Amino acid sequence: MRILFLSRWYPYPADNGSKLRITGLLRGLCQQHDVTLLSFYNPREQRLEPDRSEPAPSDIRVCPFRDYEPGSTKSMLGFFSRKPRYLVDIHSEEMDRAIRETVAATRYDLVIASEIDMAAYYPSFSGVPAIFDDVELGVHAIEGSEDLSSWDRARKQLRWAKHAKFMSTLLENFALCTVVSEVERRLLASAVPGYNAVHVVPNSVSGGLNGEPPQRVPGSLIFTGSLRYGPNHDAVTWFLSEIFPGVREAVPEARLTITGDPGPMAPPPSPHVVLTGRVPDVRVLLASAAVSLAPIRTGAGTRIKILEAMALRTPVVATSKAMEGIEARHLEHLLIADTPGEFAQAVSRLLTEPAAASDMAERAWRLFRARYDTEVVVPQFLRLVDHAAAAA
Repeated sequence: MRILFLSRWYPYPADNGSKLRITGLLRGLCQQHDVTLLSFYNPREQRLEPDRSEPAPSDIRVCPFRDYEPGSTKSMLGFFSRKPRYLVDIHSEEMDRAIRETVAATRYDLVIASEIDMAAYYPSFSGVPAIFDDVELGVHAIEGSEDLSSWDRARKQLRWAKHAKFMSTLLENFALCTVVSEVERRLLASAVPGYNAVHVVPNSVSGGLNGEPPQRVPGSLIFTGSLRYGPNHDAVTWFLSEIFPGVREAVPEARLTITGDPGPMAPPPSPHVVLTGRVPDVRVLLASAAVSLAPIRTGAGTRIKILEAMALRTPVVATSKAMEGIEARHLEHLLIADTPGEFAQAVSRLLTEPAAASDMAERAWRLFRARYDTEVVVPQFLRLVDHAAAAA
């Protein structure tokens, strides 16, 4: 088949969760089909590196992406649109034109739109069967808004209602859609009652490293992810201010490594914290760490950082929020903690009981291999692609 894949993220290098999902799906698709990739990229932060893996898309075309500006004129006009305001603001006429020209020039059997940013361009590929991959509603959900002020709660409820109504219209234009977890499936069911063409295709990563894995460094902690992403920044801030002191009191030699773009609000310098910035392969650092941290309190989706740790047999401590969409169990596969005291105690336990931590990580690795390895997940997606094309 000829497939047009639309991506919000230029996926190379695959240095965040969305890119990892996209590259995994693209490689699987390219093994069986002729794929054109039409993608946004960030001209301020990203160099356009080619895909050096095999197989790869036969053609790659890009458009510059502009971040959402809540105070812009387009954003203000979004208050009067049926679309969510941020989609009105980031809409790109250049991307719209590129999609229309690409579809007009080549007969495609299927379009795959990754995330809502690209699915919103459905008028540009009208008439071509399409899949909406990775529907994510958790970030908009009103669940968990009890602690907000009455005004903020009312605003969130209005945003949810508008988003749900738009989603109902949007899904009419796709043969099927995918979500990453049962949590997201339930949210979609509440937003669009009666919609049944939804399939769970979890996030996945490729397991392991080539060659001999590095030695674990006693006392070493790691947090992987860009601090430009709000939930990551909140997680690191919370850990350093409320959890890390308790860990160091129990384990004085504990050190924390933070990978990814530190952003404009990086933590202050500390002899016990290392900011690496972007690294060529985060898995090398992750494989040598004694404990991987996921103190996530906000956001949505499945945390790739946890799957990567499981794939490398690195013990994990995570919050319940971070574990949404991953069918791992407390004490069996990892430790789950939601208060500063519990989180510090869990981290200290894994640092001081390396044999027990290793056994737990081994069970997590077996779970990863069974459910979240790219070799398991991507074939599920490819079957949906065949189904959508056959139905069309």
